[in-house]
Amino acid sequence: MQQVNFVRFEISVIFNSMLDLFFQIMLLTASTLASSEMEPFIVGGDYTDIKQYPHSVLMIVDCKDPFLCGGSVLTERIVLTAGHCIHPCKRVYDFSILLKYGHQTSEHMASTMVSKFVTHSRYDDESLANDIGMVYAEHTIELGTTVQRIAILGRHVRTPRYGYVAGWGIINSKRETATSLKHVRQTFSPGGLCRTLGFSSPGIICTGGAHEKEYPDQGDSGSALVIYDFIQIGIVSFKHPHYGLIGYTNTTYYYDWIVSTSKTIHCS
Repeated sequence: MQQVNFVRFEISVIFNSMLDLFFQIMLLTASTLASSEMEPFIVGGDYTDIKQYPHSVLMIVDCKDPFLCGGSVLTERIVLTAGHCIHPCKRVYDFSILLKYGHQTSEHMASTMVSKFVTHSRYDDESLANDIGMVYAEHTIELGTTVQRIAILGRHVRTPRYGYVAGWGIINSKRETATSLKHVRQTFSPGGLCRTLGFSSPGIICTGGAHEKEYPDQGDSGSALVIYDFIQIGIVSFKHPHYGLIGYTNTTYYYDWIVSTSKTIHCS
């Protein structure tokens, strides 16, 4: 299989406390941003309302160097995300993961801390194989109009031409920050293109291509790739370093793991 140096999507931030995160982001100087290696989160796309993506969760992960990821509401206590978003927390005793949800702008979001988490037992931090995990909320995530569970399929179905990803973050080449939800439409890539570029695992879905101009990027790891408004078929995992090709963990392929692990983390 062709070796590819994947670009991960989590993005580092510096802040004094978890609750001050967004105020700190807005105060970051242009020189600080220019010196970083950050790329935009949702490249292109449009602003959207949380009611269109009520499953969307913003994760603020602080296990050593704080960074942002996304996730999706699986149950009132469980959020599905990428394994590499929470893998760094396995190496520290005192982890801190904050979940924010329920609104498109950060200042109006509800929040709860994470009490425990799990990654796939065969997750590989180098190849990003089996890049899937879930976190367990300390308090119940109240469901309603703006907070709803995502649907996961147990079998493969015919997919439409497009899927959608939503996330929060930096909006342009000047590194200016938005704290409002954006979404982007993604075209599913032919299987041959995925294999040509080294993505041949049945646990991977690809979107985009060599000339794609709109796609998820750093900070969007863990966010859901959805079809038909409420069905999740992928988790944002990595981007090809030279093209707008995005790799997603195939949630249908990992359906049995999701079901069994949900029961285990809830009952443990």
